[in-house]
Amino acid sequence: MSSRSKRNIKRKSGIARSATLGGLILLVTGVALWLLFETRCLLDSTQENIDLYVELVDSNTEGQNQEAIELLVNHPYVSLGSVEFMPKEEAIKAFEEELGEDLDQLGMTNPLPNIISFNLQPTYLAEDSIQLFKAQIEASPYIQEVLYQENMWSTLGDHFQSLNIIALGLCIMFLAVAFFTISSTIRILMSNDRFIIRNMELVGASRSFIQAPYLKKGLLAGFISSGIAIAGILGVQNLVASQLGVEGFCSDNILLLMIVIFVGPFISFVSSYAAVQKYLNAEVDELYKN
Repeated sequence: MSSRSKRNIKRKSGIARSATLGGLILLVTGVALWLLFETRCLLDSTQENIDLYVELVDSNTEGQNQEAIELLVNHPYVSLGSVEFMPKEEAIKAFEEELGEDLDQLGMTNPLPNIISFNLQPTYLAEDSIQLFKAQIEASPYIQEVLYQENMWSTLGDHFQSLNIIALGLCIMFLAVAFFTISSTIRILMSNDRFIIRNMELVGASRSFIQAPYLKKGLLAGFISSGIAIAGILGVQNLVASQLGVEGFCSDNILLLMIVIFVGPFISFVSSYAAVQKYLNAEVDELYKN
């Protein structure tokens, strides 16, 4: 086997190792990023589905109750389709079923008011926004009080924020590891061609001509890395879904997969470009030091 064939085999195996190693690192990074997106999505979903309640004035007529309902339906803070009116007759029936007693038989009158349940949009779940909303709604003469569990959103937010910080830190760390590992691997592979790169420049080849094949190989290795990472991420998601007995997850995969598709080729391209530039700009005696 000729030395050129050996060199080609060695170069291809080096590219394969670089792509595989990069793919594994991107896989870990992608899983950490997926957990970050999932916690954010779960927080929004949990907050959006927490019910708030409005107690209506007991002396309201049906028309006045309807005005209170329309006030909530048309309020920009309230999630569309979330407003539900529960007459006190229905509320007491639910209460009696839970209690297991008939209040009429106990000689008690219905103590419950007419209520309206609803959800707020995630944008307006900060405590100051809720307080502003509460003041606006309670200004209505037909509404007695707005009820909600104070500090629930901030408590949930604090817990999920901690998870987000941890997941984001892991993503940054793994991306840094991916960049330096792929960059080092490509630089080592390029070192075998350092004299070829410099000789091509000496005989008059333009830098763009010299760089082109290496940049193409870098992009190819990057796309392979991204493909490995995407297959691994989807595999991990399917495994987790099967273990949890769910059909899907809260977060959307499109953004996650686009990031992975972009990051792999980007790191490989930048690393290849930097490696070629290093040998093009190096002095002749520096080439022998590698």
